[in-house]
Amino acid sequence: MKTAQRSLAAVILPAVFALPGVAQRGDLPVPADLEDQLRRRGYVEKFLPAQDETLAPKPEDTRRGWLVYHRDRNYEVLPNSKPGPSETLDVLRLTATPGEIESEPFSVYALRDVRDLSVSGRIIGASGGSAWLASATAVEDVLFHPIQYRGEDEERTEKTYLRYPMFIRPASAHPAPKGTSRLYWVTVNVPESAGAGVYRAAIEIGDGSGNRLRLPLEVEVLPFTLTRKGVPAFGAFLSGQPFAKGEWAFMKRYGMDALQWFWGSHAIEIRNDNGRVQMDFTKYDAFVQGMKDAGMRGPLVLSLGNSWLGHYEIKLAEAFGLRLMKRELEGRTVTLMDMTDPRWEKPYLEGLRLIFDHAKTAGWPPLALLINDEPTKHIMAYYPYRYHLIKKHFPDVPIYGVFFQPEKDPGPLLHSCDIMVANRDLDRIRTLARDFGKRFWTYNNVTADESFGKIRLLYGQIPAYYGSEAMFFWCWNYYVGNPWDDFDGWSEKGTGPAQSDADWVAVYPSVDGVEPVRTVGIEAAREAIDDVRYLKTLENLVAEREPARLEAVQGEIRRRQKAMFDGIVLNNRIYSDKAFFVSAKNDDVEKLRRYAVQQILETLKRSQ
Repeated sequence: MKTAQRSLAAVILPAVFALPGVAQRGDLPVPADLEDQLRRRGYVEKFLPAQDETLAPKPEDTRRGWLVYHRDRNYEVLPNSKPGPSETLDVLRLTATPGEIESEPFSVYALRDVRDLSVSGRIIGASGGSAWLASATAVEDVLFHPIQYRGEDEERTEKTYLRYPMFIRPASAHPAPKGTSRLYWVTVNVPESAGAGVYRAAIEIGDGSGNRLRLPLEVEVLPFTLTRKGVPAFGAFLSGQPFAKGEWAFMKRYGMDALQWFWGSHAIEIRNDNGRVQMDFTKYDAFVQGMKDAGMRGPLVLSLGNSWLGHYEIKLAEAFGLRLMKRELEGRTVTLMDMTDPRWEKPYLEGLRLIFDHAKTAGWPPLALLINDEPTKHIMAYYPYRYHLIKKHFPDVPIYGVFFQPEKDPGPLLHSCDIMVANRDLDRIRTLARDFGKRFWTYNNVTADESFGKIRLLYGQIPAYYGSEAMFFWCWNYYVGNPWDDFDGWSEKGTGPAQSDADWVAVYPSVDGVEPVRTVGIEAAREAIDDVRYLKTLENLVAEREPARLEAVQGEIRRRQKAMFDGIVLNNRIYSDKAFFVSAKNDDVEKLRRYAVQQILETLKRSQ
């Protein structure tokens, strides 16, 4: 059965299968001895078991010593994966619209030890009408990288690591020991001028012994383009890590328009000018300008503090000698403005007025204010004062409230925000937003150590099904210590190991100075956005040409989406696909896209 290998619990296989020395680094600054370091620290490599039934090799595969197979991209391929009986690959097929980026993986399984397995990044045989494929297609390695990855039944103290498909980098030669798989990623950037039809080329795969295989590639370009009308704004939360010069353009190309900056990472400098607040926007403006230059439409969220630190307030206190409150609340030392100091209100409001006036003058994208992130954790008793103070003086500024604790009473925060933003309990929060006239946004995780199938479902289908205006994710580029080491976070340096707190990121620092290092996770986010665009294209087309069918089409979409959400565990942090997908299948979103394509084509045909 095709999905059998993804439904089994994680196991530790014998050490003989540890495959030392074959970590796939590519050109990344991963320490060459990272796995040796982990083993010296007592870590043991973990493998998710493969299915019992495997694809029977053809005689030419046996002679060559390896075979090529295709697994639906929404299911994991790991170093010890084996091809299933239904995963034979004769032609790699992609379907896309003009102007769309589309990707599809393929894998190579070693029947014996293979020396220097490699693929050509150069598309061959793309001539005539298919000539554009040569420059529009990239064939790259997916590099397996040691990460922390725990099943639901494992102790948090268990010292294991899993080599996970994370980094997408230019293809290079690597050994492939017998019984292991390599994963490759094919990306086609279809020109907007491409006409409908099927275009053909080939990918060359070879090894150090001179064996070669040409894998046919077919790209079907559909006779329509994807809409942006009615599509939610997608975006990410940012840390203080620097951006490469092309990073904003990269985000826009991948469908993202919205960003959230935390004051602690991207502060606007505050100075005391003879008792008046003075602000230096130079650094912040440079970041917003990068956003504008890339064509990112916003919204832009400015955060003043988190659940225990008032970053904006601390900087004001430093500049003006104001009194801060430091108090132990629910296990945290909370530092906020001391509201019994009567000097606070004037500079607090004066600074905000400077920010809002500057945002208009500088042409920032639409701005929302996050006073404190996750206030229900520690500071809910102090939060409403800030909200009502700001709304009294700046009634038109929308205030963003974070609803992430379903167990907490939402009432105080409900009446202290204009935008309800949630990652769980979504039916309830959506209903409250509607009933109280609030706007509704959502967020979730997009991280390189989670599966393509999980990320794709959550990032796209949450806003599509629950109807949120904007969808964010944690986090674009937040890490602790060395970003290339998933075992050096705060908890690992303390009592760890524990769930990693170091590298919950979608992309990794640039190695070329132009763009970040891509991951399978960020590719899933891009596909998730396109999933929503396919659905909106269908709905808009049917509303225009066959309005009598719209209710039925939307009903079928909602039925499929509901089945997905009824069949997963929508929790804050789940690593394994086994724990996440309960009755839903990894490829349900793929099937929903195919449904949308079929309905669009049928509607176009009937209306010709």
